[in-house]
Amino acid sequence: MANLRVSDCLLPDQKSWDVPFLHLIFSEQIVEHIVATPLYPLVREDRLIWKKENNGEYSVRSAYRLCINELLDTSHFKVEGA
Repeated sequence: MANLRVSDCLLPDQKSWDVPFLHLIFSEQIVEHIVATPLYPLVREDRLIWKKENNGEYSVRSAYRLCINELLDTSHFKVEGA
């Protein structure tokens, strides 16, 4: 299970979910979420992308920057008049 890939959950040579296989390894609720994820036929190549970096690579630093700049309210850290 640790090495499971999204491609393992697809029907061979098709762009559709292998629902019976999904039911073997996931709960009904998880399967519903997976099946609700659209698979785009025009996408031919899968690749890992981290959109928050120009080079597309994920790092702890880039995740930290995302948290500080976009996800956390840091307004209380700012000093007025400085």
